[in-house]
Amino acid sequence: MSDNRIEKLERELEELRGLLTSVILSGRFRDDVPFEALLAQNEIAGERRTALNLVLVALC
Repeated sequence: MSDNRIEKLERELEELRGLLTSVILSGRFRDDVPFEALLAQNEIAGERRTALNLVLVALC
């Protein structure tokens, strides 16, 4: 396998892990974790999730 293919698969795996974490933490979109629910509902994970968190931290 080429290095580019491996890197792509690693990124996809990381995004799937992030999405799974969001779904687990949201507990099927519980009211007490609305941000995790929003991330899961909009399939925001991996690099996009990290970028969003950095923007939110910068704004706070």
